[in-house]
Amino acid sequence: MPAEALDGFDHTRYEQEVTERWGRDAYQRGNDWWRSLSEPEKAEFQQTQRDIAADFGAAALAGLAADSPEVQAITARHVRWLSATTDPTPQYLTGLGQMYVEDERFGRIYDQHAPGTAVLVRDALRVYADRM
Repeated sequence: MPAEALDGFDHTRYEQEVTERWGRDAYQRGNDWWRSLSEPEKAEFQQTQRDIAADFGAAALAGLAADSPEVQAITARHVRWLSATTDPTPQYLTGLGQMYVEDERFGRIYDQHAPGTAVLVRDALRVYADRM
């Protein structure tokens, strides 16, 4: 599953959900950004996410705390990755982290590496946001 997390990613299937949750402009900005990428850029973006998820999973398996320097370094990479599409404010990061836990579509991307990884990511994003 990690290698397939974003393979063949078709963002258009989420158009209605994104529009309902965050507005038409949010969907359009994301759509325009994704379509502006070359195939190698899309592949690199997807691989970066897979690497981050795997690293969070390894941290969860190692029993590292959300506020540990190691986990915060992974979180900083995650925030840089998110920065490609948005300005990750503290509120954005805490909301996103909560969504990773509450929405199994997102949580399983992390929890497939180790049970409880999505919770670690949520907590790490909260720590990161509090330090911004």
